[in-house]
Amino acid sequence: MTSTENPGSNSDAQTLADFLKRTHRDLRNRCRLEDPEVAWEEHRKNEEILKKYAESMEQLATKHWDEKFQEDPEQSRLRWCKETTLDFFYQGGICKAKEIDDKKCQKHGLKPGAENFYRFPDVKVRLLDVGSCFNPFSEVEQFQTWAIDIAPAKESVYMCDFLRVDLSAESVPDISGREIKAFPRAFFHVVVFSLFLEYLPVPLMRYTSCQKAFDLLQTNGLLIIVTPDSKRRGRNDQMVKSWKIALQRMGFLRYSLQRRRHIHCMAFRKLPVPQVAWLEADRDWKQYHKEPLTPEVLPSLLFIPQDSNAELNESSHEVSKGDLHFGPDDLRDNFKELPFFSD
Repeated sequence: MTSTENPGSNSDAQTLADFLKRTHRDLRNRCRLEDPEVAWEEHRKNEEILKKYAESMEQLATKHWDEKFQEDPEQSRLRWCKETTLDFFYQGGICKAKEIDDKKCQKHGLKPGAENFYRFPDVKVRLLDVGSCFNPFSEVEQFQTWAIDIAPAKESVYMCDFLRVDLSAESVPDISGREIKAFPRAFFHVVVFSLFLEYLPVPLMRYTSCQKAFDLLQTNGLLIIVTPDSKRRGRNDQMVKSWKIALQRMGFLRYSLQRRRHIHCMAFRKLPVPQVAWLEADRDWKQYHKEPLTPEVLPSLLFIPQDSNAELNESSHEVSKGDLHFGPDDLRDNFKELPFFSD
C-alpha cells in the first residue's frame, strides 16, 4: 500500500494542512481589520503559533510530500529548483540567455549587456532560501545556502524576517548568533521563494519581497518562485501572467516556466539591461488594458486568489466563506495538503 492509499497518513497530512490554512486565513483576516504591518508584527511575535507552523510544515514536506515524490520524482518542486539553477549556471543556460538578450536589445535599439555579466560563477552558487523551515538545498554540493525563516524548524536555518531584513554595502551577511540582521546588495546568485509569497497576507508585502530579491541578486541572478495552482489545470494562469508583468517592470525577465501537478514553477532572471524587461512589461500590459501601467498599480499585480475569496463576518471575526475543505477524493491528489491551495 502506498502512502497515498494509507488513510492514517492522509488523515495526519490533512490535520497538519488544516492548521496551516487556518493560520493563513486568520492572518489575512486580521489584515482586513487592521493595518497589515501591525497584523504582521503581531503574527511575528506569536511564538506558539510560529513554532507549531514550522513543525507542521516540516512534517508535511519531509514525511508526506517526500513520499509522494519518491513515487513521481518529476513532480518535485525542490528537484525543479535545483535542476533549473544547475542548468542555468553550469549547463549552458547563461550562454543561451546572452543570445536572447542580444536579440532583444537589437530589437529595441538598446546596447547589449557587457560580456562579464554572462560568465559562469567562480565560486559556489550563493542561494538564499526564503521561508525555509528545514534547509533542503544544503545537500546540493554546488550551492552555498543561506536558509531563513521567521520560525526555523532546524538549527541550520537562520532566524530572519525577509520583509524587515536590512540591505547593506558590506561584503558578507551580518549575522548575530542564529539571526541574520542584514544581507549585502547584489550578493546572491539565486533567491528561492518556494511557497513563500502565499504566506504573505497582502499584495504589497509580496511586491516588496520581490523588489528586495531583485536588490539582493547579482546581475543575471535567478529569482525562483514556486506557487500553488488549483487542481483545475490553468485556473491561476491570469495570476501568473499578472505576476510576470510586475516582475518584468522591476527588471526581471522570465527564464523558465513549468506547470507541475498543482504548482507553477517559475524562474526570473535579473537582466543586465533592465529596459528590455520594462518594455516587455508595457507590451504585455497593453494586451489587456487601455490605461498605462503606473507604479501605483504594480503592487496589486502580486495578488493571489485568497486575497478576495474569503469574506469576514465582522461581528464574529470568523470567515463566512472562502477556504474550502477537501473530500476523500481530493486526498488522493498530490499536493492536496498545500496550505495555500484553493479551488
